[in-house]
Amino acid sequence: MSLYSFNQGEPKELPFKIRLSNGSVRTDPSSFTDEEIADAGYVYAGFAPAHNTETQKATWNGTAWIVSDKTAEELQTEQDVLWDEIREQRDEKINSFEWRIFRYLSETRQGISPTTDTITELDGYVQSLRNITSQTDPRSISWPVQPD
Repeated sequence: MSLYSFNQGEPKELPFKIRLSNGSVRTDPSSFTDEEIADAGYVYAGFAPAHNTETQKATWNGTAWIVSDKTAEELQTEQDVLWDEIREQRDEKINSFEWRIFRYLSETRQGISPTTDTITELDGYVQSLRNITSQTDPRSISWPVQPD
């Protein structure tokens, strides 16, 4: 769907209802004519131009898209957000895996031998997950393989 700017604002999809300059209201964007869209105050904005999203940003200045380099602060903020997401994923993986450690401990207390799992494999996997944040690039994380 195409993007339009209203009163030089950030481009968005057209709303379901627009008000024309004569006060009448039109609904259903699929039936709007170009003339009605313009009369309601919307300007076609197209889509942001192609750019390197890792190092650049496209912003709307009210009349056109501008591509510029991200600042060091913006890059750091994005990286911090990515690391937060990685930590969240890591914690979910650990939490969904802990039951196997508890099973091992229960089997050990009960004297069941051999246990279903090997504790060194379980501990190694969890430690590998904990070490995820020692990797250098949050955009290309190498996740450890869960033991069978």
